[in-house]
Amino acid sequence: MGDQTSFSIHQQKSCTTVMVTLLGEYQFHAWFNFCASTWHLLKLKNPIYIINDGSLKPKSIESLTKKGFKIFNSQKPVLFLEDILSSFPYLKELRQRNNLFKKILDASILFKNFDRILFVDSDVIFRSPFQLPNDPPSFLFCIDEVPGYGGNWQIPIRYPIVTGLNSGFLYYDPQIVNLDFLEFIASKFFTKSRSTWWLEQSCWALLGGSIKSKGIFDGKDACVISSISKRSPNELKQNKTFYFRRSSKKLESKEINLLIDSAAVVHCAGPAKPWIEKICSYPIDDLEFKMPKTLNWIPIDNATWFEKIAISIRMMIKG
Repeated sequence: MGDQTSFSIHQQKSCTTVMVTLLGEYQFHAWFNFCASTWHLLKLKNPIYIINDGSLKPKSIESLTKKGFKIFNSQKPVLFLEDILSSFPYLKELRQRNNLFKKILDASILFKNFDRILFVDSDVIFRSPFQLPNDPPSFLFCIDEVPGYGGNWQIPIRYPIVTGLNSGFLYYDPQIVNLDFLEFIASKFFTKSRSTWWLEQSCWALLGGSIKSKGIFDGKDACVISSISKRSPNELKQNKTFYFRRSSKKLESKEINLLIDSAAVVHCAGPAKPWIEKICSYPIDDLEFKMPKTLNWIPIDNATWFEKIAISIRMMIKG
């Protein structure tokens, strides 16, 4: 794909949704093809865009392009990003230290002229035809088993934040990504962190805390699972997140099916990766002509003081 094609999307306003994912060579060979084979169950006008984490090899890029994916792999978007991020040196540093920051920085900058971005991690499975909400708030996300946030323990005490956020399936207006605010947080806290693990998720949680128009996907429609039992099927459907619950036994296939039930979107986070192939083995092509369901969502408030303290303690323990 030529430079002009791969970069023209930022130059004009588009009143549509664009689906974006971040991909590297390891994910491409490990599980991406299983998950991506289900993504046709969501019908969007635009192609699916892939942000290269820098490790995709030419042969893999060629294979993805032949399958219809659009990949940023030219100099123009790279130079454009570098130009924008030159005004945000602390965010630029974090992006260099951890590729996950490309999820929030590259996506929101390169696709800023779209009405909505649907960011989908490479380990997300679509299990039945669905439509995105017709009346979405500015920010929608899924609830995880735990609030997996990194950084200084003072952050949730000092700033508004949402709890339980998982950044694997996000539907949002790119205008919510306030780079000035994130640069301030990065300079004050994040660049001083020894580990960059979960810092990107903390950014999303803080952005969620900074706006009024937000919500979560109904757990019956879109959910996050791992292979370790921390939530019952009812707790998952009710979007329960826990702070200090111990991990239980590894789940069996029957228990995984009870967890995900009729969810149209399943994010196989962390240790759930071994379940991807099994979940994807469901005869998806038979669902092509099924009437798509619209994903439901629930409005939410910021974390309460109890939740903020619990998040803070978790962050202190995790270091």
